[in-house]
Amino acid sequence: MTARARISHEQETVEVDVMRERLQVARRKVDARAASAEEIERAFQTQTVRIPVLAEQAGVHKELFVTDEVVVERRVAPVNSGEAAPKRAVDQPEPVEVAGIQLKPVAEPLAALLLHARRVLDDVRAGWRRARRAGREGGAE
Repeated sequence: MTARARISHEQETVEVDVMRERLQVARRKVDARAASAEEIERAFQTQTVRIPVLAEQAGVHKELFVTDEVVVERRVAPVNSGEAAPKRAVDQPEPVEVAGIQLKPVAEPLAALLLHARRVLDDVRAGWRRARRAGREGGAE
């Protein structure tokens, strides 16, 4: 039996609302009054007033999610009679961890399949890490 995992690449376009501050400067008339001591001290001086203007930027973040699982079961069925085959004790291989889940394989071929799936998943994760690092080094988030 051969099982193959295929990796597909998809692109998604998502609209994201971002906010941006705008600065409006207006001069308005006031009722004439005597200047305060603080206003007199600052009068006729060149100065710069700095006001930060903020804007949001959308970033990209990918996260791995488990969406499905594959269950492979192998059964022994009698060939010539309608009776059930006698149950036999079978040595079970060690549990295998795939995507952080402990799986108990029912036979050695299944254990090999699960180990292969784990290697494929590890390769995919490594590729995503490399892509994320490349994105950070290139200035994208």
